[in-house]
Amino acid sequence: MARGQRRGSNKNKTGGPKKTPKKIKKVARVEKQKEKVKKRESAKRSQPPTRTAFERAEVGAIVEQAVGTAVVLAPGAGGSASHASMRAWRDRLAPCCDEVRLFDYGRPYSMPNLVAAHCEAVQQAYDAGHRRIVLAGCSMGARVALHMLTGVPGPDSAPVPRLASELRSAVACVLALSYPLLRTGGREVRDAPIRALAEHDPPVLFVSGDLDLQMDLQALQDACSATGASTRVHVACGAGASLSSKLSPLAGDEAVDGAIASFVREHAPT
Repeated sequence: MARGQRRGSNKNKTGGPKKTPKKIKKVARVEKQKEKVKKRESAKRSQPPTRTAFERAEVGAIVEQAVGTAVVLAPGAGGSASHASMRAWRDRLAPCCDEVRLFDYGRPYSMPNLVAAHCEAVQQAYDAGHRRIVLAGCSMGARVALHMLTGVPGPDSAPVPRLASELRSAVACVLALSYPLLRTGGREVRDAPIRALAEHDPPVLFVSGDLDLQMDLQALQDACSATGASTRVHVACGAGASLSSKLSPLAGDEAVDGAIASFVREHAPT
């Protein structure tokens, strides 16, 4: 025995080895169990989700997005989603919504084909979870949007596709940017889609420049007065089809953006 060591210091009163207190054993068991749970949870997180879990996550994501507002932006004739002017409009419209979705029209440019492409773009926005959709169109894109809503055939009198009822219900309003009321190179007024708008159709904001060669503002006012839908006209003074004022570019753009933002907030708040 080492010097200074007390006899029986490692024994209990009966002379045998000291027993570990029950409280210490219980704590050790609890800690061991916690460690097992941690390892099990870590292993679950490292595994890929099951199909059911994945589907639940996807559905949950769509439900979370369902309150969002999307602007479906259509190009003009010969334009595309990648054109600088369309990217500029995307940036200008972005503050009004949760997402701006651009798309392209395919060829040939027949009204049934154009409307079918527009319907598909709206369907994709709906499938992405958006339940408030703003139809925005530049020039021809605005005209196609109204043909899609009203079902008025194009110049060839061929029937056009119609939006499904759930998609139509999701359309909150329409932004018609530089609507081409007059046929190119002539004075023929093409206002049939405007006059066909009914009371149950979404409200429409026409934004046109007073120097636009494809616009007759008085004829537009007459067509809007004859329709049953809610319509509004904003005139960009000193602007052509680009809606950029030659008199005061900055002030003109701010006025156009303000009119659009106010209209969208009223009918499709984010």
